[in-house]
Amino acid sequence: MTTVSETAITNLCFLHIPKTGGQTLYRVLRKVMAADSVFPWSETLRPGVGDRYRIFGGHYGVRDAEEKLGHPAFFTILRRPDSRLCSLYRFWSQDPGRHVPVDLRHLFEDKDFNFESFIAASDPRMLRHIDNAMVTILSGKYHQPDDSFRSEQFPGADPSDLDVALKRIDGFASIFFLEDRKLSTSFAEAFGVANIRFPQVNASDSEQRPDQALVDSLSPAGRERLSELTKFDQTLYDAAQEKMDARPSKRAIDLALQFPALVFTPTVRRGQEVLFGSANANAEMMLIAGWNEIEQSLVWTQAGDAQLRFKIVGEGPRGLRFVIEPYLTPNHAAQVVSLTTKTRDSLNAPLVDVAEAGVVAVLSGHRLALSSSAALATELRNTYFWSVPNGGQVTVDLWFSQPMRESVVDVIFRIAMPVRPLDADGVADSRLLGVALKSMLAL
Repeated sequence: MTTVSETAITNLCFLHIPKTGGQTLYRVLRKVMAADSVFPWSETLRPGVGDRYRIFGGHYGVRDAEEKLGHPAFFTILRRPDSRLCSLYRFWSQDPGRHVPVDLRHLFEDKDFNFESFIAASDPRMLRHIDNAMVTILSGKYHQPDDSFRSEQFPGADPSDLDVALKRIDGFASIFFLEDRKLSTSFAEAFGVANIRFPQVNASDSEQRPDQALVDSLSPAGRERLSELTKFDQTLYDAAQEKMDARPSKRAIDLALQFPALVFTPTVRRGQEVLFGSANANAEMMLIAGWNEIEQSLVWTQAGDAQLRFKIVGEGPRGLRFVIEPYLTPNHAAQVVSLTTKTRDSLNAPLVDVAEAGVVAVLSGHRLALSSSAALATELRNTYFWSVPNGGQVTVDLWFSQPMRESVVDVIFRIAMPVRPLDADGVADSRLLGVALKSMLAL
C-alpha cells in the first residue's frame, strides 16, 4: 500500500465504515474543497476516473480503490466498536424498510426483535455488518471484488483479518476518531481548512453515553456476545489511537501540501468588500487559524495569532482596509495589534513577505502618551495610535508595495495583549479576545 510519505500519491480516498460519521465528513469536504475535484459520494469507481477527480469517498474496498485510482492516500474515521453497533441497531430500527438490507428486513418484523436479538443473529448476512466490521472492511474481507463468497456465505472475522487491517492502517495518511472532542479541529488541521463544524457523538463517561441503555439491557450472555463481536475492532481502534498519538503532529497536515490545488480558497477582487459574519460562508472559509466561533456580524481573534487567507483575482488591489473592534474596557484600556501580509503565486509556492505592509496599532480607550509605548515602537516602521471609545471600531489600511495580481495572500493578526473578559471585568466569558474583525475592503 502507498503511504502518505511516498511521492507517487495521486488521489485521496476516504474509506467509509458505516455509522462512523463518514457521510457528514464527506459533505464537509465538498464544502471546503474545490467542487470539481470531489468525486460523487460512493459512486462506482471506474478505471481512469482518478485522472479527473482527486478526492474519493464511499464504501470502497482498499484493493478496488488501489486498482482504479493508482496510488491513493487513504484516510478513515473509526468509532468505539460498541457505540458503532448500538448506532447501527438504532438506525436500522428507525425505518427497516429504508435502512435495512432487503435480505435482513424480515428480522425486524418480529416485535420482540431487540438489541440482544440483533447481536445474537448468526445469519452470515447479518455477521457481515456486525462482526468486527471495522476490521473486515479495512482488511478487505467485507469487500470481495472477485466474488469469492456471497453475503450469505460470509465467514466472519478472524485474527488474520486483524493482522491485515493493522498493517493497512500503518500506511494511512490520517485516521480520525468520532469520539475526539476536537474532531473539527483535527479535521481542519489535516486538510488545511478552518472553522469546520463537525457533529460528533458524546465522548463523556460511560454512564452518560447514550448507548449505555442498550448495553445495560443485555443479559450476561449478550454482553459476552458483544465483546466477541467487537474484540478485533477494539484492538484496531486502540492501535490506531496510539499510531496517531505517536505522530509529531498527530495529523497528516502534509496532505494539504501534497494537494494544494484541492483546497477551496475564497477569491477577492479589487473593490470587493468582505463582511465577516455567520451568514457569509465564503468569508468563514478565509479564517485559517486563531479565530473564535464566527458571530452574526463579526469574528474575534483567539489568543495570540489569527490568520486570514484568500486569493486575489483580476486586477489586483493596492491595499486592504480592515474594520476592527478592539476588546477594550475600563479595566483593559489598550490592545496592541500587528498586521502583516505574506503572499505567494499559489498555495504550494513559498510565502514571501510583502514589503512595507507591516502595521502595528496601539488601540486605546484612553489616549496613551507616545513615551509609554516607545519600547514597542522602536523597531517598527509604522506605528499608529488610535483613541477609541470602549466598544468602538477603527479602520486600518494596509498598503502593498505593488498591486497584487493572481496571488494567494495571508494576513496575520498578532495580538500582544489578549484578555479574557472573565478576568478583566468578571463577565461570564472565558474566551481569550483581542480584536473583532468586521469587514475587509480590497482597495
